[in-house]
Amino acid sequence: MIHIWPEINLLFIKVPGTGTSSFFHQLNTKYKFKPVDDPPVYDDIWKMNDIKAGSHFTAIQIRKILSPDIWETYEKVAFIRNPYDWLNSIYNKPQGEKHYGIKTEGKKGKMSFGEFIRYVPKTPYFWITDSDGEVMIDTIYRTEDLDQIVFPKYGVLPTHLNTGFASPKKKRKFTQEDIGVIKKKFHRELEHYDVSLP
Repeated sequence: MIHIWPEINLLFIKVPGTGTSSFFHQLNTKYKFKPVDDPPVYDDIWKMNDIKAGSHFTAIQIRKILSPDIWETYEKVAFIRNPYDWLNSIYNKPQGEKHYGIKTEGKKGKMSFGEFIRYVPKTPYFWITDSDGEVMIDTIYRTEDLDQIVFPKYGVLPTHLNTGFASPKKKRKFTQEDIGVIKKKFHRELEHYDVSLP
C-alpha cells in the first residue's frame, strides 16, 4: 500500500527499519490518510526491483503506480537511520527475513551478524533512488529527528513514537572489519550523520 495525505500534498516512501509506523500513525491523528491499493501488476512491479518488500514500495515502484500529477506535485518524503542501529534492528527483527530472505533472530541456521553486514544487498538509499543512484524524493529525514524536528513540522505530537531502535540487550558489537564494510556500503547514509562508532 502507498501512503499519501492529499490534505497536505504529502507522499511517504516507507523505508524498512526506520520508524515508519510512528510517522504514519501520528500523521493520521491530524490528517486524512488516502490509501492507494496495490495495482493489478503488483507482481511485475516487484520483479522490476528484484526484492521482497512487503508494504515498502520503492520510489521507482511508486512512480510507476501513481498518476503523474500526484508524483510531480506532492512532497515526497522518507526516513533514513544511523546504519549501525539500522543493521541491528533489521537483523533482530522478522524484517530481516521478510525483506532479505535471511534466517532471523532465534531461528536455526540463521546468519551471523557479521555475515549479515556483508550480505545485506540493499541499504535504505535503495528505496529512494533510481537505477542510476539519483535521489528521487524531495526530503530525507533522519529517524532520530522524529521528536524534535519532523513531528513539530507537521503539527503532531510524538505520542506514538516507535523508532524501532534495537534493544540495548540485543545490540551487537561491530568489529573493525565490520565498520570498514559499513562505511563503504552505507557511505550515503553516513553523510547525514556525525556518529561515533557504536
